[in-house]
Amino acid sequence: MSSAPQHFADEASHKHSLQVVDDKERLERAPYLSPPGPVKGPDGKEKEFKAEYTGQCFCGEVQFEIMGEPLDSSYCHCRDCQHMHGAPYTHHAIFPKSAVHFTKGAKENLIFYNPHEKKTEYKVPCKVTCKSCHSRIADEGNNMMLMLPGLIDWKDGKMAESFKATHHQYYKFRTEDIQDEKAKFDGWKGDEPVNDAAKKMKEQMDKEKKEKEEKEKKEKKEKGDKDE
Repeated sequence: MSSAPQHFADEASHKHSLQVVDDKERLERAPYLSPPGPVKGPDGKEKEFKAEYTGQCFCGEVQFEIMGEPLDSSYCHCRDCQHMHGAPYTHHAIFPKSAVHFTKGAKENLIFYNPHEKKTEYKVPCKVTCKSCHSRIADEGNNMMLMLPGLIDWKDGKMAESFKATHHQYYKFRTEDIQDEKAKFDGWKGDEPVNDAAKKMKEQMDKEKKEKEEKEKKEKKEKGDKDE
């Protein structure tokens, strides 16, 4: 039986020699810290971690648990998501890192991919994937985890209302028109609203931003008065 040409074998060997760069210090931080540390709520107060949802990859070698409800949830139509998930769009639910805890596989069964540098290394923002079955687990940012609701073990097989997407983002890259009443933005949430629902959502976002700025300005002034 003839062997493959040497130049082809060399090329194949080069392509499949996966150089995985990890950072073991991540095991000292959420969501990889075990046991999990306290979770800081929207009010700034810390609470003891208490799992409310569990999930896993296809093969079960990576398992995780989540505390609380997502800060937001969206459908993303950007080209990066389309390419990396092989789907028209992806569904993400956003959580603070401290609200997610890996119960299995965090140390030895995760691989990371940095899409900006196109390297298989742990450098946020990065994609988190099971090393065994290659299920995509999450997108990890500096402070947040974008979890994939499809991996969660839903009671009675029905997704919790809080995980359902509130809007579409990067809708201009859609591969098909989506017939729903959700807010649609051609950019990130709040950017380039497409429909009335998106315009209304942007107005609410602008209102909340203004109220927050005014509150912070007032608190800063009151603090300054006390210091005097």
